[in-house]
Amino acid sequence: GEIAPGESDASATVILEVIAAADKGISRPAIASAAGIGETKLRRHLEKLKLAGKVVESPDPSHRQRLLYRLPDMVDEPRKTPPNPAA
Repeated sequence: GEIAPGESDASATVILEVIAAADKGISRPAIASAAGIGETKLRRHLEKLKLAGKVVESPDPSHRQRLLYRLPDMVDEPRKTPPNPAA
């Protein structure tokens, strides 16, 4: 089943909104439920979004076989230094 271009964009937007609303990453079943999208279709969208660099996939520390999805700017960056006001 191919995804129609307009449907694909709308679904991707909803998926990104659901992921953005989650604080520390969200599982695929939770995204599917919140976005009202089937798991198979969601998996295809997440794959495309990952390749485009719009979502990041990481293992769930509380569940060995589950993956969590989040936006790239939600990734913890401990090395990020604050801007230097004196510069």
